[in-house]
Amino acid sequence: MKKIVIIADDLTGASDCGAMLLPYAVEVDVLLDGKIKEIDSNQAVVINTDSRSLPASAAYSKLAEAAEGVALTAPDIIYKKIDSTMRGNVGQELDALYDVLKPDVILLAPGLPSQGRVVKDGIHYLHGIPLAETEAAKDPKTPVKHSDIKQLVSSQSKHQIHHLTVEQIRSGYKKRVEQLLTAVSAGAKIITADSEDDDDLRLLSEAAVATKLNVIYAGSAGLMEYLPTAHGLEQKVISPSLEFVEETVLLVVGSVSPVGRKQLNWLMESDHSVHFLEVDPIMLLQDNFEDTSEWKIVMEEAQNAHAAGKHIVLFSSSEKPAASNEEEAIQNSNKIAHNLGAVAAAMVNGMKISRLFLTGGDTAIRVMEALRADSFHILGQVEAGVPIGQLNGTEIIAVTKAGSFGSQEVMGNALELLKGVDKVEANYRN
Repeated sequence: MKKIVIIADDLTGASDCGAMLLPYAVEVDVLLDGKIKEIDSNQAVVINTDSRSLPASAAYSKLAEAAEGVALTAPDIIYKKIDSTMRGNVGQELDALYDVLKPDVILLAPGLPSQGRVVKDGIHYLHGIPLAETEAAKDPKTPVKHSDIKQLVSSQSKHQIHHLTVEQIRSGYKKRVEQLLTAVSAGAKIITADSEDDDDLRLLSEAAVATKLNVIYAGSAGLMEYLPTAHGLEQKVISPSLEFVEETVLLVVGSVSPVGRKQLNWLMESDHSVHFLEVDPIMLLQDNFEDTSEWKIVMEEAQNAHAAGKHIVLFSSSEKPAASNEEEAIQNSNKIAHNLGAVAAAMVNGMKISRLFLTGGDTAIRVMEALRADSFHILGQVEAGVPIGQLNGTEIIAVTKAGSFGSQEVMGNALELLKGVDKVEANYRN
């Protein structure tokens, strides 16, 4: 039995990484307030620090505080979940973990080949395109400026960094282990690594365990998938215990990711049982939005759709409000997420909705905060990287999805599951 702690910088990432542990019969809870509690054996706690878009110094402080709590629980495995496109304060957050927890090394493998995130010769590619040339470079809050992962982390970290190429990873078991030990002996505090396919992550995780070093692991959900087996956990088959009932589902689309918008468009074209409620982002920038006439109009439209037996998709336009500088753009994004979350929570409470689909990490955490949830218990996956779970202390079942994750049909798949038509049993704890 193992005690596992995952530290993630946003909610959807926390959930999809935690879901990787379900095949091992590990109980997984995502803590929404970032404060760790005592961990039982055979349990994983995922701490959501909500720090991806914080200023660098604030992100460091938040991770250092989280790390102090982690140290008291003495977990067997510590994993730092980062964005698969390396947005955020990756280097500063790794520094905080290293400075507080003092491992022998942090092993960072950000690749997720199964989802098109490949690292080759140190260059991170998203569906074949260098990261700094993709949508990640245009993120309104945390644009990615480097495709070279060592360069990216070095620009944010004060510690010595060493990179492992795919040739070194595939060089044979003994050589892999020696490469890691030699890098640490030479003073590396952070080791970054290639991954051209999923098996590279398996080889890397097995070699890291074999070193017998005190390693903190870091990456997207990809590396996490292979760590339990490398640490001796066995997969188990668990039957789902949750029963679904057919009722109104609320889908809240906060992501402006092009992938997420394509998924939304697919649902618009394919499902006529859904009412699509678009909110102008300019309206969402208003202070005290709940007191405005626009709020009343949105709520009335939602109530009419609910009374007509429709499922509801709440989303804002993909048009970004004009901002004079990066700081204003971040403030705008935060306010839109906050107000969209407040609208969604009001719908849930006013219409007694207990089935949610939340996409976009900022929006998802704002919705859960507005519903006063403090943790999220992961039950299974709709599809790879798209977990479903229950807000602890409530009857609310929710699917969370990172903006750029999922198949084209993911919203339809989630809707079928949540409204009780398709139980998709194979996707629970698979």
